[in-house]
Amino acid sequence: MKKLRAFYLNLSLKVKLIFSSCLCFLLLFATCSVAALHIVDSNNRRLLAGSLASNAELSTHTISSALDDLEQLSYQIMASQTIQSALSRIYYADPSDFSYDIIISGAAQMLFGELMSFRNQENSYISYMILETDAITCRAGIAAYQELSDGQLEDVIRQAEACDGAAVWIYEGLDSPVLAREIREIRGTRLNNFGTLIIGIDIPQLVRDTTSTSFGENICLLYFNDRLLYQPASSGSEDIRWLQEGLRDMENASYKVIDFQDTSYFAVVNTISGHPEWSYLTLVPYQEYLDSIHTSSLLYYTVILISLLLSILLNLLIQKRIVRDLDNLILKMHHFHGQPEALPDFGNEYRDRTDELGVLHQEFDSMVAEIQHLIRVNYTNELLMKDAQLKALEMQINPHFLYNTLESINWRAKATGSQEISQMVEALGNLLRKTLSHHSQKNTLQEELELVRYYMTIMDLRFEDRLEYEINANETLLDAEIPTLTIQPLVENAANYALEEMTEMCYINIEVKWFPEKPFHFMILVRNTGTEFEENLLEKLRTAQIQPRGLGIGLLNIEERLRLTFGDDFSFEFYNEDGYAVARIILPYRSA
Repeated sequence: MKKLRAFYLNLSLKVKLIFSSCLCFLLLFATCSVAALHIVDSNNRRLLAGSLASNAELSTHTISSALDDLEQLSYQIMASQTIQSALSRIYYADPSDFSYDIIISGAAQMLFGELMSFRNQENSYISYMILETDAITCRAGIAAYQELSDGQLEDVIRQAEACDGAAVWIYEGLDSPVLAREIREIRGTRLNNFGTLIIGIDIPQLVRDTTSTSFGENICLLYFNDRLLYQPASSGSEDIRWLQEGLRDMENASYKVIDFQDTSYFAVVNTISGHPEWSYLTLVPYQEYLDSIHTSSLLYYTVILISLLLSILLNLLIQKRIVRDLDNLILKMHHFHGQPEALPDFGNEYRDRTDELGVLHQEFDSMVAEIQHLIRVNYTNELLMKDAQLKALEMQINPHFLYNTLESINWRAKATGSQEISQMVEALGNLLRKTLSHHSQKNTLQEELELVRYYMTIMDLRFEDRLEYEINANETLLDAEIPTLTIQPLVENAANYALEEMTEMCYINIEVKWFPEKPFHFMILVRNTGTEFEENLLEKLRTAQIQPRGLGIGLLNIEERLRLTFGDDFSFEFYNEDGYAVARIILPYRSA
């Protein structure tokens, strides 16, 4: 278990997410699907059983209605005026009368015609009719194989007389059940017994007409007083015996599914409503119902499987998107560790996102920017400052020796009366002391202007009447913070370039004042005559299209130190205006 746990913990986050989510989803999905299918299948089978039972009961209801109609038909025959009139003639005819035979013959013809009329009624299941009187026996539609023997006829008449005029179904001792009833005189109150009506039923036709369904013909076994009355012609005696044996346990159940003749059937056993002596066994074809259920189940499982595969695919796509964001963050970390200045660029993909991964990317990018800024400020700026000091004077080996030497020259010049040499040496000493002994990366504007004055004193004494300069600074800006050696290199470059390229007077103007177009900002203007700046000077210096000349620490160095100090909140530009070459610096006001 420990090895398995360690193996799982060492898996990538992508694999963990896919494994855990898919496992949970599969378990939940499978449980819910199986439970839902079980419920649906149970309900379908229950509803199907009820439907098939209703189908079988509908068939038996049709049989019951047909039997009721036959009983009603027997009453209509008994009540027929023609029947009553013919039977009345026969009953009241005097055998001694010479016209007796004529009366009987006429009445018999009337009875036969009326019976045939009733037998031929539409949708009638009457096989034959027999009207038995003391004088005659009238038979309508009876075939030779349906002929009743004298004993059978007497037995039927006796059972009909025992019912006192009510209709009775008789099957005992007969090949097929018959409906029998007494026909009594209904005129007046005499109720004389005119004879007995016997109606034979076409049982096979009755069963066939009531058991046909859209799924095939039902198999129906009809019983009368537990005696098999009807069975399908296709079913042999062995089949019937097997069915009866297999359905003995249905005494307490109304239906059962059985396999008969290689087909599944829905078996229903019950009595016919209103006729308790009649009972039935109906086998409704069930195979196509089962095939339909199996097809539905297969379709259900197919839909579940497709849904499951689509869900897993969607899950993989979503997790892939989440893991991709984490991979990008890890890639950023690796690049920051090895090459902090070359982080991979994903554009604005994470800049406006508010989810957890987007916030992580934003915070990491912010942290990297702050670290890189700190590196530039605390490390690069220090290197640039050292480089500025070295380029300002390459004699830092023993500054105290240099100061003492310059001081000695100054006193010797004063002793001999060389005032100009004394001023130059004194200005040079102050300039060197300010630049070499000042370790801070920042000056006040006042200190920076003092460096400029020392430098301009030396240049004025050096070039005598060829150089003229002026410094104008707003007194409210003298405490403003400014990087060390920002203005002096600009003045130095202006003086050197102008005096190298012209023999006439060079005028240099340094002006510091508030910048009116931007609140809390001031500008430094260094103007000189005798030179012109090229267009896009800084860009050409960056791309090495031109090479810097002369003394100074370089314009790109000044720009970089301004960016490290003020970020992007500064402006450094060069242009020509009214015969002057102008260097302009715009800075935010910060009190030192």
